[in-house]
Amino acid sequence: MAKIEGSGPSPKDVAAYKSECNRAADLFQQALDERHKSKDNPNKQGEMEKIMDKAKHIMQQTTHALRQKELEEREKKLVKDYNDFKKEPSDAKKQILDQDVSDIKDTLNK
Repeated sequence: MAKIEGSGPSPKDVAAYKSECNRAADLFQQALDERHKSKDNPNKQGEMEKIMDKAKHIMQQTTHALRQKELEEREKKLVKDYNDFKKEPSDAKKQILDQDVSDIKDTLNK
Protein backbone atom coordinates (compact mmCIF):
# COMPACT_ATOMS: atom_id res chain seq x y z
CA MET A 1 0.00 0.00 0.00
CA ALA A 2 1.29 3.40 -0.90
CA LYS A 3 1.53 5.92 1.92
CA ILE A 4 0.74 9.56 1.47
CA GLU A 5 3.65 11.92 2.18
CA GLY A 6 4.20 12.94 5.79
CA SER A 7 4.32 11.15 9.07
CA GLY A 8 1.70 8.49 9.53
CA PRO A 9 0.01 7.00 12.56
CA SER A 10 1.83 4.69 14.96
CA PRO A 11 1.45 0.92 14.46
CA LYS A 12 -0.90 0.79 17.46
CA ASP A 13 -3.04 3.57 15.95
CA VAL A 14 -3.03 1.84 12.55
CA ALA A 15 -4.47 -1.32 14.12
CA ALA A 16 -7.15 0.71 15.93
CA TYR A 17 -8.09 2.68 12.79
CA LYS A 18 -8.28 -0.49 10.70
CA SER A 19 -10.47 -2.18 13.29
CA GLU A 20 -12.77 0.85 13.50
CA CYS A 21 -13.00 1.12 9.72
CA ASN A 22 -13.79 -2.61 9.42
CA ARG A 23 -16.59 -2.25 11.99
CA ALA A 24 -17.97 0.78 10.15
CA ALA A 25 -17.83 -1.09 6.84
CA ASP A 26 -19.72 -4.02 8.39
CA LEU A 27 -22.33 -1.66 9.82
CA PHE A 28 -22.68 0.13 6.49
CA GLN A 29 -23.16 -3.23 4.72
CA GLN A 30 -25.77 -4.43 7.21
CA ALA A 31 -27.72 -1.17 6.98
CA LEU A 32 -27.48 -1.23 3.18
CA ASP A 33 -28.90 -4.76 3.11
CA GLU A 34 -31.74 -3.81 5.49
CA ARG A 35 -32.47 -0.61 3.57
CA HIS A 36 -32.64 -2.56 0.32
CA LYS A 37 -35.07 -5.11 1.84
CA SER A 38 -37.33 -2.29 3.06
CA LYS A 39 -38.48 -1.05 -0.32
CA ASP A 40 -42.05 -0.60 0.91
CA ASN A 41 -41.15 1.04 4.23
CA PRO A 42 -39.86 4.60 3.79
CA ASN A 43 -39.42 5.07 7.56
CA LYS A 44 -37.10 2.09 7.83
CA GLN A 45 -35.25 3.21 4.70
CA GLY A 46 -34.66 6.58 6.34
CA GLU A 47 -33.41 4.96 9.54
CA MET A 48 -31.02 2.73 7.61
CA GLU A 49 -29.72 5.70 5.59
CA LYS A 50 -28.93 7.53 8.84
CA ILE A 51 -26.92 4.52 10.00
CA MET A 52 -25.19 4.31 6.62
CA ASP A 53 -24.36 8.03 6.76
CA LYS A 54 -22.77 7.64 10.20
CA ALA A 55 -20.83 4.53 9.15
CA LYS A 56 -19.66 6.30 5.99
CA HIS A 57 -18.46 9.23 8.08
CA ILE A 58 -16.45 6.91 10.33
CA MET A 59 -14.92 5.24 7.27
CA GLN A 60 -13.99 8.66 5.88
CA GLN A 61 -12.31 9.69 9.12
CA THR A 62 -10.40 6.44 9.58
CA THR A 63 -9.26 6.12 5.97
CA HIS A 64 -8.00 9.70 6.11
CA ALA A 65 -6.18 9.00 9.38
CA LEU A 66 -4.53 5.90 7.92
CA ARG A 67 -3.07 8.02 5.10
CA GLN A 68 -3.07 5.22 2.52
CA LYS A 69 -3.73 6.47 -0.97
CA GLU A 70 -5.41 3.29 -2.25
CA LEU A 71 -7.74 3.16 0.74
CA GLU A 72 -8.66 6.84 0.39
CA GLU A 73 -9.43 6.32 -3.30
CA ARG A 74 -11.71 3.38 -2.49
CA GLU A 75 -13.47 5.42 0.20
CA LYS A 76 -14.03 8.29 -2.26
CA LYS A 77 -15.53 5.83 -4.75
CA LEU A 78 -17.87 4.51 -2.05
CA VAL A 79 -19.01 8.06 -1.23
CA LYS A 80 -19.72 8.79 -4.90
CA ASP A 81 -21.53 5.50 -5.45
CA TYR A 82 -23.52 5.93 -2.23
CA ASN A 83 -24.67 9.39 -3.33
CA ASP A 84 -25.72 7.88 -6.68
CA PHE A 85 -27.60 5.12 -4.85
CA LYS A 86 -29.43 7.61 -2.62
CA LYS A 87 -30.58 9.57 -5.66
CA GLU A 88 -31.85 6.51 -7.49
CA PRO A 89 -31.75 3.21 -5.56
CA SER A 90 -31.54 0.09 -7.69
CA ASP A 91 -30.28 -3.48 -7.48
CA ALA A 92 -27.37 -2.60 -9.78
CA LYS A 93 -26.31 0.36 -7.62
CA LYS A 94 -26.58 -1.76 -4.48
CA GLN A 95 -24.25 -4.32 -6.07
CA ILE A 96 -21.75 -1.55 -6.81
CA LEU A 97 -21.89 -0.47 -3.16
CA ASP A 98 -21.49 -4.09 -2.04
CA GLN A 99 -18.32 -4.25 -4.12
CA ASP A 100 -17.08 -0.90 -2.77
CA VAL A 101 -17.42 -2.12 0.82
CA SER A 102 -15.69 -5.38 -0.08
CA ASP A 103 -12.85 -3.48 -1.77
CA ILE A 104 -12.35 -1.28 1.29
CA LYS A 105 -12.24 -4.29 3.58
CA ASP A 106 -9.83 -6.12 1.25
CA THR A 107 -7.53 -3.07 1.19
CA LEU A 108 -7.66 -2.78 4.98
CA ASN A 109 -6.66 -6.40 5.39
CA LYS A 110 -3.67 -6.36 3.02
